[in-house]
Amino acid sequence: MFILRRRWLWVVVTTVAVLGIAVGMQESGGVFDVLLYLPAANSLESTSFGLYTALEAVASADAPEGEMVIMIDLAARRLTLLVNDEPFKQWPVAIGKPSTPSPVGEWKIVNKGVKGGGRGAFGPRWHGLNVPWGTYGIHGTNQPGSIGRAASAGCIRMHNSHVLELYRLVKVGTPVIIFGRKVHPAFNRTLQRGTVGRDVVQLQLRLREYGFDSGPADARYGPATAECVKALQRFYGLEPTGIADLNVFYLLNLR
Repeated sequence: MFILRRRWLWVVVTTVAVLGIAVGMQESGGVFDVLLYLPAANSLESTSFGLYTALEAVASADAPEGEMVIMIDLAARRLTLLVNDEPFKQWPVAIGKPSTPSPVGEWKIVNKGVKGGGRGAFGPRWHGLNVPWGTYGIHGTNQPGSIGRAASAGCIRMHNSHVLELYRLVKVGTPVIIFGRKVHPAFNRTLQRGTVGRDVVQLQLRLREYGFDSGPADARYGPATAECVKALQRFYGLEPTGIADLNVFYLLNLR
C-alpha cells in the first residue's frame, strides 16, 4: 500500500485506469490522503511492470524541452544527459570488460522497452542502440555492485532506479555518444561503401578531425563517408575513388 498526498491524485487516477488498482481516501489533520492498494506481484509481472509504465507516462510530462543527447564517458564511467548542450542529469554506470568493450562511437536509441522479462540481468528497462556488429544497449541490472566498474559484456548498466528515470526522459532516436577509450584497429583492410566495423568509426572520427565531417561516427561506410574520402583524396592530389586504402590511412595518420 502507498499513501499519496492530494497533489498526487491525478497520478493515481491515471494509474488506476491502467491497472485497476483499488483506491481509498482518509482524512488526517484536515488533509485527504489517497490510499493506493497494489495488486499482487504476479499480477504486476503479467503487465510487464505496468505500474512503472503508468507512472512514467505521467511523469514524462515533467521532462525538459529541447534537444537531448546522451554522453557516456567510459573513462569516468558516467552517463550524462544533455539538454540543449547543457548537462541535465548524470548517473554512474558500469561499462564493458576489457575483453568485451563497450562500443565507442556515435549511436542512437532505436528501441525501448523491457528485455528478459524486466527482472533479470537487464533490469526493468532497456534502450537498444544501433551498433551494427552486435546487440548493445543501456539497461538496468540485478548486480548493483557492478556499477562503476568495467563488468558488462559491452552494454551500459545503470542502477534500476536510474534507468527508469532515463527511460521516461528520452525517446527513440535520441543520440548516444560513447567515448573515453582508445581504440586501435589494425586498418589492414580496404574500407568502402557497405563496410561496417570499429575501423570505420575511427576513420569517420579522424576525417572529422581533418575537416571532413561525414556525420555521426556510426560504423557504417555510407555515401557521406565516401564523399568525405573523395574530398580528402582530391585535396592531396589523389584519384577521388571514395575508397579508403593505405594511402588514405597514412594521410590520416591511422597507420
